[in-house]
Amino acid sequence: EKYEDSELKKQRLETRIDKLEKKRNTLINSLEVTVTEEEFEELKLEQEKVKSLIKDLRTQQSSLVNAIKLKQGSDRPNPATFPLQQKKLVNIQRKRVRQRKLKGKHTRKKAFKNRKFDEYQSNEVYERK
Repeated sequence: EKYEDSELKKQRLETRIDKLEKKRNTLINSLEVTVTEEEFEELKLEQEKVKSLIKDLRTQQSSLVNAIKLKQGSDRPNPATFPLQQKKLVNIQRKRVRQRKLKGKHTRKKAFKNRKFDEYQSNEVYERK
């Protein structure tokens, strides 16, 4: 269900990107020689807005694609395409896994040492002293 929702979102974003690109192209094509400087500046501003919107939508789309990949369990997503927040989260998760592994290693080491010491204690050599 969640997978289908993210697919729908992805499709909507793609259609929105297409519409905005068409709008941008029509804006570029509509620039005529008779346009005054003020109008030209306004159109430039609008074009910048459209460009920034397209950029935002692209980043959203890439993060959605990564989320879909994560849900499917296919190859690890590329953190370079993640927004910064998600990148931080991924780093924190990796750090936790690392710590868990180290903790496990430490406790195993301790258990091994204790077992060795118990064996040593049970030896006759220890009892004689």
